[in-house]
Amino acid sequence: MGKIEKRSRAKFQRFWNLVVANRKKILLIFCGLILIEIVVQCAWPQDLTRPFIKIGINNFGLKNQENLSRELNGNFIDSKIRLKFRGRIEDFSILEIGGKLDFVEAQRAAFNYTMIERITPFSLFWPFEINNIEYKFDNDRLENFINNYAKNHKIEPRNAELKISEQGKAFIRDFEKGYEVNKKELKKEIVSFGKNSPKKEIVEVSTTTKFPQKMNKYFEQAKKQVDRILSKELEFKYQLAGINKIYIVEITDLSKWVQLNDDGYSVKVEVNAEEYKKFIQKINLEQEVKPGLTSIKIIDGVEVGREVGKPGLRVSFENNLTEIIDYFNGKKPNNSFVLKIENTSPIEKRNYVYSFSQAGLQAKINEIGRRYDVRISLRQLDGNMWGATWRGGEATPSASTYKLFVALRLFKEIDDGVINWDGAIAGTPIKSCFYQMIIISTNACAEAWLKHYSRSDMNNFVRSIGISSATNFMGNGPITTSAEDLRKTIAGVYLGNLSSRDNRNILLDHLARQQWRSGIPAGSKGRVYDKVGFLWNYVHDAAVVEHPRGTYSVAIMTKNANYTTIAKITRELEAFMYP
Repeated sequence: MGKIEKRSRAKFQRFWNLVVANRKKILLIFCGLILIEIVVQCAWPQDLTRPFIKIGINNFGLKNQENLSRELNGNFIDSKIRLKFRGRIEDFSILEIGGKLDFVEAQRAAFNYTMIERITPFSLFWPFEINNIEYKFDNDRLENFINNYAKNHKIEPRNAELKISEQGKAFIRDFEKGYEVNKKELKKEIVSFGKNSPKKEIVEVSTTTKFPQKMNKYFEQAKKQVDRILSKELEFKYQLAGINKIYIVEITDLSKWVQLNDDGYSVKVEVNAEEYKKFIQKINLEQEVKPGLTSIKIIDGVEVGREVGKPGLRVSFENNLTEIIDYFNGKKPNNSFVLKIENTSPIEKRNYVYSFSQAGLQAKINEIGRRYDVRISLRQLDGNMWGATWRGGEATPSASTYKLFVALRLFKEIDDGVINWDGAIAGTPIKSCFYQMIIISTNACAEAWLKHYSRSDMNNFVRSIGISSATNFMGNGPITTSAEDLRKTIAGVYLGNLSSRDNRNILLDHLARQQWRSGIPAGSKGRVYDKVGFLWNYVHDAAVVEHPRGTYSVAIMTKNANYTTIAKITRELEAFMYP
């Protein structure tokens, strides 16, 4: 035993001897200290928390009622709930989702220092943890939050997909699972968090797994077919007029011919006709024998001569496509093809010649009618008095051209003295209504007059002035008329056969000033009195034209055309009649 150790033992022995000698005094001092501590505990204020009290994870020792309430609100009012969805964590304010802090029980427990505890030595210094603080949630606000959260965090499943790489390799892109928030479980988790919020930091959002409709297996059969198609390049042999040539379609180009069509039940591997067509077109650009020209001479619509050109030769698109389809479907195992050749018809050039005659005019109108798919009626009012029509008697939606017939019905009542120009219709002066109906082509006044006269009355009236049944105001559909009826009516107005001279002049003045001038007026060299009509895809124009070399009436009714077309037709007709 060392000297130091001997000295230490000697000191401890002296200390212990001193304690033993004074043990009664020490015991009295210790008991006195405990008594003092208990007295302090018994005197501890009822509105002051003990030193080492924790509420949740925060220390709230030595706080009075006011300070405790303030600090509790300060610590928890901005509390967040952390939601973890598929590894992504987001923070949300508990208050914003309908949570309200409830710390009444926690506050009561913090100041609950019982007498038994007070007389228990050193209880004042015990660590004391309170966990009965919670958030209570407004159900509607919480439900709304959960619904929005679920909507924004929904991950749709993705179908597997059969793809072809740029290198001409088929592969299946794997499907991906989808996920939906389990709203019922999320609500439970949030409510549970509210009860334990001081301790729980992250809520793991429960999800439901969703699988796509089309898994990898859905595409396996189609992939096998594509793999077979793209397993080797294709060879095409071309033989024509002593020319022998071989065209090779490499795998990378062949892959562009593959078209995948998914009807929801299976994937069909088909030929991309457009890509295959490009291949055939490229060959034809190099090898095609161009067809000759067949020249046809037509006088007044009658063929009088024909010079037939030679047919051409080219690679057939349709015939070769059938064999390619067979190869794609496995019906043709051989990857070698002989390109089939077909004749191509000579190019026709029609040379139309029109005699300056009634027959020539009719032939011209026939050709224009077919070319533009329009209905035409024309008659000269002086000079040669030629007339011609193309589908002129066909009933067609009239659009606003029916207002010509309404105007004539109005004139009859004025001429018969039933009404006068100073009267009114639908609360509007007749003169103003007439202006709006003809010059602006608005509908309100025309419809008011139509209602006033009745549709059956209008039908009887137009028959009385010699208009055909193609013009019809009855039925559930639109009012109809024909090019011939329109031309006949506007010509009758001009010639003064359908009203008094004064009313005739009023109508012609309005027709000359109507604002829609891009049809017959734009194509004519003369003064034009016309009424237009446009409804849905119908565009019409009927006119009397005072050309410098003669006067004529014409009506042009179109479908799926426009006033520019009507202007072109007008120029062609005047060029023929007045060369």
